[in-house]
Amino acid sequence: MKILFLENLPYQSHITVGSHHYARLFAKEHQILWLSLPWHIAQVIRDRKSDRIRNWNWNRVSLDENGVNYLTPFTFFPYRNNPVLRNEWFCHHQYSFIPGIRAILRRMNFGRPDLAWFSDPRHISILSMIQPKKIAYRCVDNLEEFSDVPRSLLAIEKELVRKSDAVFFTASLLKEKFSGLNPNSFHLPNGCDFEFFSNPEAPRRHSELFLRDKLNLLYTGAIAQWMDFEALERVAELDFVNLIMVGPLRTSIPESLKKRSNVTFTGPLPYGDMPGLVQQADAGFIPFLINKVTDYVDPIKLHEYCAGGLPCITSSFRTVANMTGAFYKYRDYEELCMLLRALKENRSFRYTKEEIQNFAMQNSWASRSRFVKEKLHLM
Repeated sequence: MKILFLENLPYQSHITVGSHHYARLFAKEHQILWLSLPWHIAQVIRDRKSDRIRNWNWNRVSLDENGVNYLTPFTFFPYRNNPVLRNEWFCHHQYSFIPGIRAILRRMNFGRPDLAWFSDPRHISILSMIQPKKIAYRCVDNLEEFSDVPRSLLAIEKELVRKSDAVFFTASLLKEKFSGLNPNSFHLPNGCDFEFFSNPEAPRRHSELFLRDKLNLLYTGAIAQWMDFEALERVAELDFVNLIMVGPLRTSIPESLKKRSNVTFTGPLPYGDMPGLVQQADAGFIPFLINKVTDYVDPIKLHEYCAGGLPCITSSFRTVANMTGAFYKYRDYEELCMLLRALKENRSFRYTKEEIQNFAMQNSWASRSRFVKEKLHLM
């Protein structure tokens, strides 16, 4: 079976998302081709070392050790949120401006894939080039609230929802947003690779980041527009906290935080190092703002922290506010600091390590992929 993954991120990104896990699981039985959104000339000017350009590989398809074929193509005219390129027409014709893509699909025998798996509706114009037997859309974000996304994308996203044989929403609010457009719509939250993060033999690299006499508070993931920097400031004021922020920077960091001796921004680190980082920390942290972006987010890192047995503290954005489990939520900065003081005194003051890991075990990617296969009749 041939499955075409149509994604936002390059496969070899500094960030590992849900589609990476689905692709690797499906690759055990099927042939996978991962296409990310294309790069363009403006990105060369801005950042020659960006993930998209690094993954381009001169328009050649690469193969990773998990059996996933992947390509980040180039386009002359990207669908972008600027006065010229944000028109819906550019999205519906984007693949016409990607040189060599027809030949690549033909050479890989992906002209009639068994499944076209969309995680980003900006790929919709590929349907003018391929005839998939089935279409699935995995909706993971409230895209219209992102500043770099054209407003015209909402109509295109609704079109993709209607075209799909099944639609999987990671958050219940996303499912409500597109209610009535497709009867085969399902709430399918994110999961975690439990065995990977719970492995006690995971290599413990970057030990210099952790301080024995402090509460080591770890964040892993992109540092972007959803980050609550005021929460970081309040945490940094606590002299018993050592705050470790791991992930690529996609927004500006306040100068006051850069000067804090107990706050470290490492930049991106290899995904293979994440279990060791989790197991060296004292608590995991999800300091997200509460707004129309984060209310639609289902955080993978919550499950990953818990798989490693790590107490997790998160702001009460809508998805986690409605979730029950062995983790801690804060509604304001005072409650955040209270939780940190309690964890400093006793890491198991409310939940044991076993309870935390049992919560994560119920949310594995393997169980999520079985659900997908069942709904798409791929068993």
